[in-house]
Parts: sequence; structure tokens; C-alpha cells
Amino acid sequence: MRARAETLTRPSSLAGVASAVSRAPYTNIGGRRSYSDIGLPDRALALDHCGRRRIVDWNPAVARITVEAGMRLADLCAVTIRRGQFPAVLPGTGFVTVGGAVASDVHGKNHSLQGSFGNHVRQIRLRRSDRGEAIAVPDDQLFRATVGGLGLSGAITDVTLELQNVGSAYLDQEASPLVHLADYAQDLPHSDGYEFSAAWIDLTDPRAGGVVLKARWCSDGDFTAPTRREATIPVTAPLSCINAVTTSLFNWAYRRRAEGQGSERIHYTRALWPLDGLLNWNRLYGPAGFEQYQVYTPDIEPLVEVCRLARLSGLASPLTVLKRFGCRCPAGMISFPRKGFTLAIDFRPGRELAKTFSAMDEVVRAAGGAWYPAKYQRLRRSDFEQAFPAWSEVVAMRDPMVRTGFLERMTS
Repeated sequence: MRARAETLTRPSSLAGVASAVSRAPYTNIGGRRSYSDIGLPDRALALDHCGRRRIVDWNPAVARITVEAGMRLADLCAVTIRRGQFPAVLPGTGFVTVGGAVASDVHGKNHSLQGSFGNHVRQIRLRRSDRGEAIAVPDDQLFRATVGGLGLSGAITDVTLELQNVGSAYLDQEASPLVHLADYAQDLPHSDGYEFSAAWIDLTDPRAGGVVLKARWCSDGDFTAPTRREATIPVTAPLSCINAVTTSLFNWAYRRRAEGQGSERIHYTRALWPLDGLLNWNRLYGPAGFEQYQVYTPDIEPLVEVCRLARLSGLASPLTVLKRFGCRCPAGMISFPRKGFTLAIDFRPGRELAKTFSAMDEVVRAAGGAWYPAKYQRLRRSDFEQAFPAWSEVVAMRDPMVRTGFLERMTS
């Protein structure tokens, strides 16, 4: 890809952000957890916000906190959980920054109840090259262009977030078998008192069965941290450890374990961020890495076909997750979540991958679906514009000095 960083800067102060924004074309970057080019500079300065990660203000009495954009969600949660407060929405990793969570309007396993991250943001402070400091609040145009706006509306400096009160740092999690992917549509959300729900899908199974994982907060007043230590993959494997044999073995073992464990009480870090316990897990894919395909469709049936195509390719990894989106209106103009279902599949490289993606794209296109810009590197401009009709409005409101590889692809 031609988009590359000429320079990188990591300011630790507002003055440093203001200087960076005013002196050159720039791209906003944070935790680097996007799998696409939304955070890759296009001949621009890479403005790394991770140098600013402090709490600006916190009022536990009204459960509202303001933090700098570079704070990781894991660090935010580690602080607020001690007071029995917690962000209402979290993605599948705690390594995402607060600014990145706003820019991609991330969602979690409780979208049908809580919506996406932007639904709980109460104020965003930005620095722009054309007008200096700007403050965005819900329902104004700048706010709607910033939430889910892929970092184009300016450099987010801090975010005010509404928290929720919880009764424990632990959740009750229940695992149950899923015979066929389509059966997940019959599982009515929250009818059994569980807030979080997602399905792990076994793509070696022709029926695309798997395991449904549900969780709800405990109320035991236990806010202690777990004693379990993280494991680390120390080096990148010279060849991919993810292949047909290892995928089949992992899926078989995981399915047997999950279906036999029933209910268990686990810390929120294990329930919400299972992969974060294995640092640098991506190194198992080898030097060529992997690509993720995350899409939305209004109904679940098209995703059955997507899974069939993924299985036939022989390139899908064990990391395949299905979630339900609720009807809550998104806060951003081009937010990804909308009522229906979303499926995310990780693929290792292979000769058939481009053909597989093309076939899956056709299924999603025919279903009136959408692709997650933060996850799908090969998203076509025509598909993006059809799935996100307000894209032109976001472009019109962007900071004129922002320049990213994604913006270049979608406007040139």
C-alpha cells in the first residue's frame, strides 16, 4: 500500500496536539487495532494520541467521566470498576483507545440492549486545523460526523462518557450448544436476564454450528482483580500456525469444553476480552498476518451462505463470531451497527482469498448489508457509498488537513 507515515508524533499536551494539527496534513492513530487503512497516513503526519491518557474529570455521583483520547479502554475500566462503575459498551479488546472507540463507534456483545459506544458519549472535544478547538455534543452535526466518522473530523482530545453502575467485577457466563447458525435468530435477547450474548461459530461444521455465550453482571460486590496472569506469544511464527489441521483440532476442543462447562463466574476481562489474555496472539498467523471480514445483514440467512463460502475456502480461522444488533438508533452518520446481525471471520492468506471475498461481498450486497470500514481492508468504494449514504456529509465536514489511506481510496 502506498499510504505510509512520513513522520510520527506523540504529543503529551493539548499544545502539542494543536501544534501537530496546524503544521501538516495528519492522520489520527491510537491503539492500532483497526484491520483496515482508516488509520494509515496518506503522505501525512501520524498523530499518535497515546501520549495523552489521563482522567480529566470524574463525577461518580452522576456516573460521568471525561478522559483524554489516548486512554485505553482496559485502563479506564480498571479505574472505574473500583467504584462500581463501568462503560456501558465495550468492543472485543481492551487495547482500543477511547478516541478510537468514538471514531469507529465500536459495539459489543450487548448492542441489542445498550446500542454502540457513541450512544453513551456526552461530549467530544476536538482540535481542528481550520477552527482551533471545537466541542461536539449529541445531535449536532459535528458530533454525528465524529462518532463513527473514522477520525476525519479532527483530532479528538478528550471524551465525556456516561458510565453505568454495576454490582461486581465478575459476570455469570453460560455456554450452550448452537446446532445451526440460523438458530441464533430465535434466541430472543434478554428474555432470560442475560445482557451479553454472542455466538462462536465452527466453520469446519457444514451446519455452521457452534456455542452461544451469554453473560450477566453478578451482584456480589466483589471488585477484586483476578490473579490469572497473561500469556504471551514471544515471536512471530516463521510459518502460519493456523491451517486446516490446527483449526479443526482447536474447534473440536473448544466446542467440547464450552458445551460441557455450563455456567461459570468469570472476571469481566475474560468475559469481554477473551483474546487479550494471550498477548500478541496475531503472531500465530506468521509474517503474512491475517485479514478480517466483518459484515452486517438485516436477516441471518445471508450469513449462513457467507459461512458456507468461508468454509469452502479452507482459509477461515477459528476466530468467527456472530452477534445481534438491536434497534437503537446510532449516534453517528456512518456508524456501522444497525438492526440485524453481524458476523466477523478471520482469514489466513491464500490464493483463493480474493475470490472468496468477492463471492461473500455479492451475498452481502444482495442482502442490503454493510461492511465494517474499520475491519475490512478490501471494501470497495461503490459498496461503501451504498451502505453508508451519509458518507458525503462526513467528507464535507472533515478537517481539511486530515489525510488517510481510506479517505484517499474512497474519494479519488
